[in-house]
Amino acid sequence: MSYAAAAPSMDYVFTIDVAVQPPIVLTESPRGRRVYIPIVGGTVRGPRIQAEIIPGGGDRAVERAGDVMDIHASYLVRTSDDVVIEVDNRGHWRELPGRSPYFVTAPVFATDDDRYRWLTRGVFLGMAHEVDETRIVIDVYAAAMAEVVAAEERTT
Repeated sequence: MSYAAAAPSMDYVFTIDVAVQPPIVLTESPRGRRVYIPIVGGTVRGPRIQAEIIPGGGDRAVERAGDVMDIHASYLVRTSDDVVIEVDNRGHWRELPGRSPYFVTAPVFATDDDRYRWLTRGVFLGMAHEVDETRIVIDVYAAAMAEVVAAEERTT
């Protein structure tokens, strides 16, 4: 049996609005400058989820030579119905001459709560931008494949 995967569409899911503090420089080396960016709060807002970011997470970033930064943020959110969800968000920031920076992430979510299990089953893409040095906004989209979505809707 052969299966030809259909190209996924991207459906808007929610927006993460992250409050951060200034970066703390960890190391400077030929491989890049390593920084830690404390996450001090924020919100998650969308049709299926309303949550607050729990202060205490952080973003470990490596500013590589040139115009690229590898990012790895890890933090927790608490939903309006008191469910804690772990967020592991990796991505890249790249300066583009004459244009807005390319800032893309791939968040992964962990929870055992049935109401939010859909977050653990999806593949997500975040299109991010820095509002200012205290705030980053990430619009999160789910890769939707018609066959998978239809099957999941039949089981939930």
